[in-house]
Formats: sequence, C-alpha cells, structure tokens
Amino acid sequence: MADMSDETWMGCTVQQKSDGGCIILSPDSTPLLETEDAPKTMSKKDDQGNAVDSIRDDEFAKFKLLARCTFLSDCSDNENNTEASQPSSKNLSRLEQELKGTTVNGKTYVSTAYLGFSAEMKGAIFMRKELWSTHNSDNYSQLPLPKSKRGRRSNIEELVSGPIHEHALRFNLKGVSLKCGLSSSSPTVKHQDVIPHYLTTTKANLVMLKRLVSGEPLETFLTTPEDRKAYDLYVEKLIQGLKRGAAITPFWFKTPPVLSDVPPRLNHSGRFPADAKSRGDDNHHLTEFTCNTYLATQNVSPKAAPGFVYVAALADALEYPPELIRLLQEFALQYPNDFLHLRLMLLACHLWVDIITHSDLRLECFMSERKYGGTGFNEVPKVSLAAFIVYFAHWLSWTESMGLSEHPHPFRFVSKACESDQAHSGFAVNEDHIPQDKVIALIRKVTSRIPKVSIYERINLHPSSVPGTKIPPMHDSSFMEHPHRIPLALTGLPHLGYLGLPNYTRLKLDMTQPPRESLFHAPLLESWSKVPEQTHWAWKHSLQLLKDLPEEERQDETFKELISAAQTQHNQDISLLNECLSSLYTLEDLSDYDLYITIPTAFGRFIGLPPPQDGVVDAWTEHFLTIDEPTPQVQCISMILGHLRSAKANPSSIPHLRPLIQRIAQQLMGTAGDCL
Repeated sequence: MADMSDETWMGCTVQQKSDGGCIILSPDSTPLLETEDAPKTMSKKDDQGNAVDSIRDDEFAKFKLLARCTFLSDCSDNENNTEASQPSSKNLSRLEQELKGTTVNGKTYVSTAYLGFSAEMKGAIFMRKELWSTHNSDNYSQLPLPKSKRGRRSNIEELVSGPIHEHALRFNLKGVSLKCGLSSSSPTVKHQDVIPHYLTTTKANLVMLKRLVSGEPLETFLTTPEDRKAYDLYVEKLIQGLKRGAAITPFWFKTPPVLSDVPPRLNHSGRFPADAKSRGDDNHHLTEFTCNTYLATQNVSPKAAPGFVYVAALADALEYPPELIRLLQEFALQYPNDFLHLRLMLLACHLWVDIITHSDLRLECFMSERKYGGTGFNEVPKVSLAAFIVYFAHWLSWTESMGLSEHPHPFRFVSKACESDQAHSGFAVNEDHIPQDKVIALIRKVTSRIPKVSIYERINLHPSSVPGTKIPPMHDSSFMEHPHRIPLALTGLPHLGYLGLPNYTRLKLDMTQPPRESLFHAPLLESWSKVPEQTHWAWKHSLQLLKDLPEEERQDETFKELISAAQTQHNQDISLLNECLSSLYTLEDLSDYDLYITIPTAFGRFIGLPPPQDGVVDAWTEHFLTIDEPTPQVQCISMILGHLRSAKANPSSIPHLRPLIQRIAQQLMGTAGDCL
C-alpha cells in the first residue's frame, strides 16, 4: 500500500480546493472527480434530550424518505424468529433488573452487558458469565464451591460465589457466554457470530465488562455517586432503545482516542515511552484504550477479517454503457421515496455482481471455516438486485448507526431488512423492475478512465474507513489498512451523513405519535403576514388557516396545499374576469347569475374581500357594499357592474359602453396593480 503521506496513486494526483475539498487529476492532468468539503454540523438535541452533532439543515434538500430498516434491531428470544419481533415487556423488565444489578451485602452485582450485534442479523448480543460445568472444568483456575445446602444455587449466588473462568481477565471473548436475545435462556452463539460494538474493541472496556459480568461488584469500577448515576441513566436509555428499536451502545469506561497522529493499522505498542512503564489501575497504557482488531481475529486462522469485508469498486474511475445508466435512472423513478443517487446505484451494482457471481456468495471467513471443517454453518441468502440497490445506502448507514466494528454481510442485511420491512405495507420492492442478467452483462462492459487502473480494481472499506464515519480507526491490524485518499475518493462514496436515515428508531405506523412541526412554519407565517391588505382574498384566507393549524398538522405537505389552493382561486378569478370583459366585446350573452353572483364575487375576492354566504340575490349590493366604506376600487367595480348590466338590458349600447368599461377597468388595475 502507498504511504498515506504520498499524494499520488497510479499516476493520479490531488489538487486542494479552498473550500477544503479536492480535485483528483488523472495522469494527464484531466479532472476525474471533484469532492466537496465535509458537511457543516451543529449541536442539537436528540429525542432523549442529549446533545449530539448533526448535519445542519441547510446542507440538505427536503425529501420524504421511506423509513426502511427501522425494525432490524428488534430482539427476538426465539431462535427461529417465529415469535413477535418486538421484545416482550417481561423480558425487558428482567433485563433491566439484571443490568442494574442485585445488591448483596452492600455490593451490587450485574449479570449481563451488551456487546454487539449478531453477524447473521438475528439481534443484539449480550454477554453473561460462563458458569462452571464438567465440560469446561479445565478452563477454571479453581474448583467449584460445594453445592448449597438449600439445593441448586440461584443465578446471583452462582455469579457472586462461583468460580471464575481463567480467561475472564483477558482481552478476548473466552470465559463469558454470549446470548442472542434478552434473557439468560436466549440462544447461545459462538464468539465469531458477534460483530462487537467498536467501544468493546478496546482492552480497557472489554476486560472491565467481563470482570463485571463474572462477579466483580459494580462498586469496583464506579466509585463515585456521579459514576453510579451515569450508569443508571445508561441502563434506562438502553432499555428505551430496545423498546423503540433505536441504536444501543455498551457501557464504556473509557472513550477510544482518535489518535490522529498515529497511523491506523500500525502496531503502536511501545511507540510511546509511557507504555513501557508500570502503571496502576487508574492509569492504563495508551494501547488499552485504542480500538484493536484482535477481538475480531481470535480463533480465525490465518489472521484475517473473520466477517464480511466491503471491497468497493472505483466507480468514478470507470466509464459505463449508456444503457446501464438509462436502466438505473428508470429504476429510480419506480421508488420516488428512496434516495437512489446514480453513483450509489452503480456501487451497489458492482458489489451485487461481485457477490452473486462468486461461488459461495462471498461467505464470511468464519463461516467458510465451519463449512469446510464439516461443522454447521448458515449459507448466505440470495437477494435480488432491485432490493440490493434500494437497501445499499441503508446497509452502510445502519452499520454506522449501530457502531459496529465490521459490516454484516450485505446479503444477510438486505434479506433481513426486506423480511422485517415487508411485514408492513408500502415497503415492497419488485425484482422485475430491473433486469438482473442484462445488468451483469453491462457491468462487464465498463471501461477504465485511467490507463493503469483495471476495471477490477477494488479497495477494502471497513466501517472505520468509510467517509464521514465517527468510528475510531482500528489499530494493530494488517488486514484493516486505511485506504489511500485517492482511490477512496474515486469510489464516489459521499459522506455517511448523506446516506440512509438520520437514525433507525422504529416509527409508530399507526401514527398515534404526532409528527414533529416543520421547520418552515415560523418563517412562512412571518413572511405571509406581510401581504398587503388588498391582496386577493384567497391569500389572506390561507394565511388565517395557517395560523389556526394545530401543531401536529404543521407539515410541509399542508403548507403546499394551502399555497396551491390560494394560487388556484386567484388564477380562476382573474381568468373569469378576463372572460367576462371579453364576452362583452364579442357580444356573448351573460346570464343573470353571472352578473349578480359569479362576477361580483370574483371582483370582491380580487380586491381582498371575503365572499358572501349562500342565499344572496345580488352579491355586490347585498354583501360587498355593506362591508366597509366604499374605496376607489369598490367604486370602479360598481361602475363596471352597472355598465355590464346595462349592456345586458340594452345590447345596442354596447359600442358606447365598451371603451367606457375598458377605461374603468384600467383604473381598477392601476389601484390594484401593487396587490397582484
């Protein structure tokens, strides 16, 4: 791999822009790609009142998206997923108690801790103490205590007094039991079946969590009332997150540093003088706080990524057949409420073709070991290209939202997302909307824009190297190299903040939860309130409706409907009045209803007056002339209506009345011209 400080790659160079972005130049200095500066962010409150960094609203265009993938983090305690996907209140209550702990002799003992998510997309993984048995006795450094005189020990007695696995204090996943689900009776999974949250890939955090669930009291680690209060608040948020399908995190003791001055992937143990010194429990080595891939590589031989690695095509270095572009554009029109950018669709096509044409669908390394080792393994499910394109950006965004240290296999993700989404109406994806075989053939016809770059050139992208990620870089790894800046830009992947959804909290499809008020309500109300008094009545009427809207109805679609209704009424009245005067010029007859109701009402609305109630015979005389003192506009309209009625009664007077009505109409337009 090229040195990260080297600004050339395959003959391509980088030219910096003043806004913080850059231009990638080909070997002959032809611009290949222009990137933008990172999106601007601001601090705002989330649904729980926490301060979080968020991309500013002015960085986005307003767009209504389908809330896909919001059911993925629901936990199921049934191995076959035949039960309801949402966690039961009974299991949640039990889990909350286990997380908060049980007090024995003044000490609090916690029996479980959140670790990460199932690599097979089956749900959250919780870590529990591995209890002694005759099958694993060789792994314990002490013999089990005698059985209680009262009979079988309770879970808390086993936790407090039972023997501790010899690996409980080591940086690995041995010595603990991993459960996919909320209860101690949930299915047990193997260590490679979990994708750890990045916070648990540091030695300091993982070892403390293992010590905690192995029987050390909570007070050993949380020594102040403030620490204990923070832990209790964490438990409440985790339980609420499980109820709502929101992203959850492990409890962490130390936040991993970004270490921008230390290159990712390098083994930095001993690089700092302090690492060679003996330190107490409160002053750990720096290497204990950095994210480390050892957790992921254990029990995998040779050392390699145990799960799926996203091998990304360099989409902006390639030329595509026009027919492929047309097919993708037509496909995107079928899903107007999904964000299907052309570059993202091309990346999705490349990855789907790479997987679907592979002999075992890019089976994960740990699954391959089981397959060829003769043990049980789960095949990768096939998914359609249509579904893969629709869910591709969500795959990247959801992994980031969950803070996972590896990407789940995208076919497992899309399969599970389709299954959970399509249990609800409106989320279906039709595989016939794009011809898969034709796309495969067209992908094979792409050509390279860069002489030295093959169309098969790929780069490994881990969650910690995707543009815009907040996951710290992984260290001490030869297979998680951070990609060079130029090929990373040539993939065309945008900042993660622009992909998927802002979060994947489950929505209430029954809409009992009122939607949040649009950001445009206040500024729209302020500007609309400044319209002149004699503006067409429809605009003033819509303004009053806007003021009277309840909060739950202050949505962008409602605003559009109000504006559209006002504009339509305005245009209809103008058209009607023009036709009225034209009918006079062409000697076309006007009915009495036109002369006494329709035309006077249009004139009245035109100068900003409200229409009459039903039942009036002469709208102008009975209604409009009674509203206020006659204005110059009212006087002009009274004369026009009088002349129109005279022309109706005496057609021979039309040649004389025509220029008179035209002159008065011009006077009316002069007084109302500023209001149109």
